[in-house]
Amino acid sequence: MTHPIYIGSNRKERRETRLLDGEVTIFSPRTPSVVDRMLINALPSMQEGRVLTGLVSEPLIAMACKRLQPEEEVTYFHIDAFYTDKARETLESNELSEIDIVLAPDLPAGPFETVIFSFKQTSEWQLAKDILEQTFFVLAPGGMLLVATDNARDSKLAQELQRVFGGVKLEEKNRCGRLYSCRRKGEPKFKKRNYCCTIQTRFQDKEFKFQTRAGVFSHAKFDEGARTLLDVAEYSPEDSLLDLGCGNGSVGVILATQMSGTVTLLDSNARAIALTKENLSLNNITHAEVILSATVDTGDARFDRVLANPPYFSNYSISELFIRRSHALLNPSGTLQLVTKSLAPHIEMFEKVFGNAESTSRRGYSVVKGIKKT
Repeated sequence: MTHPIYIGSNRKERRETRLLDGEVTIFSPRTPSVVDRMLINALPSMQEGRVLTGLVSEPLIAMACKRLQPEEEVTYFHIDAFYTDKARETLESNELSEIDIVLAPDLPAGPFETVIFSFKQTSEWQLAKDILEQTFFVLAPGGMLLVATDNARDSKLAQELQRVFGGVKLEEKNRCGRLYSCRRKGEPKFKKRNYCCTIQTRFQDKEFKFQTRAGVFSHAKFDEGARTLLDVAEYSPEDSLLDLGCGNGSVGVILATQMSGTVTLLDSNARAIALTKENLSLNNITHAEVILSATVDTGDARFDRVLANPPYFSNYSISELFIRRSHALLNPSGTLQLVTKSLAPHIEMFEKVFGNAESTSRRGYSVVKGIKKT
C-alpha cells in the first residue's frame, strides 16, 4: 500500500518521488532533498510513541511519519508563524489535520520517543546547538534522535551530538549529506550553555538594555540598520506607532520612551515576541502591545507611523508584504519608513503602493519613506 503526500499548489506541476519501495509517494514541484530522503528512508527505525519534528519549511517528515504510523501522535514544531501557517494549509490539504502544530520559542514538553531534525550548512549554528540541547530533555529515556545534514564532510554536528548525547551513530553518508542517530541514556552529562546575551545601547542620552537570543535577528549586537532607522524616525509623541518586524523589540522599546501614544510591536517569530515582551519589561515600558503574526494582522488597529526593518532573504517578498500591509494600516497622511541596503527595488515598491517615495542614506543603509495620501 502506498501513502501519498502532496506538497505545493495544485496548480503547479508535481513530480512523483517514491521512497521505501513505494510505501511513501511524494508529489511535489521539486524533488525532495537528499536530506529529506535520508530521513524518510530511516523512519521504519522509529520507536513506537510520540514523534517530534519541524524547524523546516514544509511538514514533509511529519506527514511521512503519520502516514507510516497513523496511530502515533506526531508534532510539527517551528518558531516562526509563517511556517506554521503554511504547514497548517499543507496538512489540511493532505487530510492530516490531526498532526499537532506548535508555534513557540522553544521545543514543546515531552516526552517524545522519537525526535527528527535536519540542519543545513547555512543553518544558524547557535540556534542548532540550542535545539540539540533542548532535544535531550524532551526525549523519553531511551528515546531516539534522527538528525541529518547536507554537509557531506560534516564533523561539527557530529561533535555536538557527541557532546550532548555522549554517543552518536553515523547511519548513512553520501556525496550530499549525512544522517546520524543518538539515544538518550540516563541523565545529562553535558554542561548547559547560555544562548542568550544582554546588550546595551544609548539613544538621546538614555541607556537601554536588551536581551537577545539565538534564532532572532541581530543576536548579541545592536543592529546598525535599526540604529539608522532610529536616527531618522519621524513621529510626534502622541502618534500611534507600529514597529513592524520588531525582532527583539529594540526600535519600539526605545521610541516608546519618547511617546505617549500606543506603540505596537509585531513579528512572526515566537522567540522574537518572547524577547520583545521581556525587553519591554526590562526597560519599564507599559503602554505597548505585542502581536505575533506572519500576515501583519493587527485587528482593528490603525497607525500614524510604521517603522520596518525587513529581513533580506525571500527575494524582497517580506518587504513587499510590509509595504502593502503598512499602506492598508496607516491613517491618512501616515508614513512608513523602511530601512534597507537595497535602495532601487524598494523605491520601486514604494512608488507602486504609495505612489511616492523618498530616501535618506547613512551608515551604508537607506531609509525609504512613503506617505499615505488622503
